[in-house]
Formats: sequence, structure tokens, C-alpha cells
Amino acid sequence: MKRSIFFAIAAAATMAFVAPATASDFTAQSSKTVSYAQLDLTNSHDADTMLTRIRDAAREVCDIHGGMSAMDEFAAERMCRRQTVANAVAALNNPVVTQRYAMNGRTRTITLASR
Repeated sequence: MKRSIFFAIAAAATMAFVAPATASDFTAQSSKTVSYAQLDLTNSHDADTMLTRIRDAAREVCDIHGGMSAMDEFAAERMCRRQTVANAVAALNNPVVTQRYAMNGRTRTITLASR
């Protein structure tokens, strides 16, 4: 059994938010294969390792160069990375990875003790 996931970025969705004149400047690699060959995705440590691999791959495929202001480029890359990671986690369809992904995105609540 092949133990890797191949996912494509949501470049079209990301480009919908970028000015049409700069869409042709989008030079991201459109896909990347992420291996989990030596990971046991039933345990949280390896699931976290897989999420790190997915996020690293998303950084690579969502690297945008040229034509935009620094702020627009940053926003487009961030949106691309978020969507790419979400798509890859969904495509992997592993309950532990999905749970760890969902936990990582939650807002932490801080409760202050009364005097």
C-alpha cells in the first residue's frame, strides 16, 4: 500500500482574492507529495509529525512571488496555506490527524482565579 498523500493547492480559490493583473504572477508549485511511510497515524505524536509535513509542503506550494505588494502577497500566501492544509487533512481522512488539526486551531481559554 502506498503511504503518501498527493494534494493540489487551491490556487484558483486563492487567486480569486488577488487582483486579476497579478494572477499571472502566481508562480507557486501546484502540488506536492507528502509521505507518511514510517508514521503510525493512530498515535498523536506521529499525527503531529504528519501535520508538520503537510504544513511544510503547503509553505512550499503556496510560495507566491512577484507583482503584488508585500501585504497582498502575505495575505494570499496565508490564505493559500490555510486552504491547502485543510484540503490535505480532509483528503488524508485520518481521524487522529483530523482531531489534532482541529485541536491546534482552537482558541485557548484562560480562566483567572478569583482572590
